[in-house]
Amino acid sequence: MSDVLTGKTTSFRMLTGDEVMSSGNAYGFNRNLKSSRTDFLSNIGYCPQFDAIIGALSGKEMLELFAYLRGVPSSEVNKEVEKWLHKLGLEKSANVPCGQYSGGMKRRLNVGIAMIGDPPVVLLDEVCRTHCY
Repeated sequence: MSDVLTGKTTSFRMLTGDEVMSSGNAYGFNRNLKSSRTDFLSNIGYCPQFDAIIGALSGKEMLELFAYLRGVPSSEVNKEVEKWLHKLGLEKSANVPCGQYSGGMKRRLNVGIAMIGDPPVVLLDEVCRTHCY
C-alpha cells in the first residue's frame, strides 16, 4: 500500500476507499483496488473506529440504505434488515432516529452496517471491546 508504515485505521481507510493510496495497490477477490475499484470495494464491509451513522435516520433506515448500496436484491432487503436488527438486539429501537441511540447501540448498528449483505471480508476497527456481544 505504501513505502512508509501506516497505522491500522489508515490502512483500513485505504482498503475501503475512504483514503487514496499514494502508491502501491491492494489485491483480493481476483481484483485489485486501482483497476477494479468498485468490484474490489463491493467485497468489503467496514466498521470504522468512530460512528458512521446519519443521526436523522432510524436504525432500520440505515440498514436499508446500506443493504441497497451493498447490492442486496430489493426483494431480500427487508429480510436482511430484520435479520441484523434481531442479531444486534435493535428490534425495539428500529424506528427510532439513531442519533438518539446510546453509544453501545450506535456501535452495534455500525457493526450491522458493516455486516449487511454478508460481504466476504469485514474490517472491524476498534469495535467490540466493550459494546458488542
